[in-house]
Amino acid sequence: MINRRDLLIGASASIASAGIAGGAGIVGGWQLRQAAAKRATPFLDTNRAGGLLNRDDLDTVSALGETLAASNAIPPESFWHAYVNTMTMNRSGYLDLYIRVARLLNETATSLHGADFVKSSRNQRDSVLRELLMEFGKSDPRTRRLEAFMTSRIATSLRTLMMDPMLKHYYRSRYGWRVVGYQAYPGVPQPHPRAYTRPNIRS
Repeated sequence: MINRRDLLIGASASIASAGIAGGAGIVGGWQLRQAAAKRATPFLDTNRAGGLLNRDDLDTVSALGETLAASNAIPPESFWHAYVNTMTMNRSGYLDLYIRVARLLNETATSLHGADFVKSSRNQRDSVLRELLMEFGKSDPRTRRLEAFMTSRIATSLRTLMMDPMLKHYYRSRYGWRVVGYQAYPGVPQPHPRAYTRPNIRS
């Protein structure tokens, strides 16, 4: 069975071919590039005021952060609550963005698994993110560009304005540094005075 992404790739290729066959290849190509550029632009209305999410949306966005964290170094709920509240209170447009993304995550989770994102298992949440976004490595910019064409603007915003900053925040914390075998961020004093003389063992 053809999947959604293969279908989209085939459809976009057909559109491009039809444009060329009809003598409108340049116009068709320009339209495709314009559509891709629009999709690749994250959705952020900076005219929207900040504020606090309601508890359900706060829990949904926090569950996203929990899903991104390594399974052996998951921060407490308060870690993500504090981060999300800081973003929505102090960054224009982020309150509206987080509300939209929470709705997207819940709608997709319900469609796939019959439960909200928060109530889904970790594996189910992973499948929600795979449904919305493509998987690629740091050395694969082509797939990231392709994703921008194939996904909605709100999905693009999910990755660039939410997931990427959340991952940076996590790996700058003591939880993220525990994943790579450190007990604290570089430049921050270790909790025990003899920590620097001990082997660096992953916890």
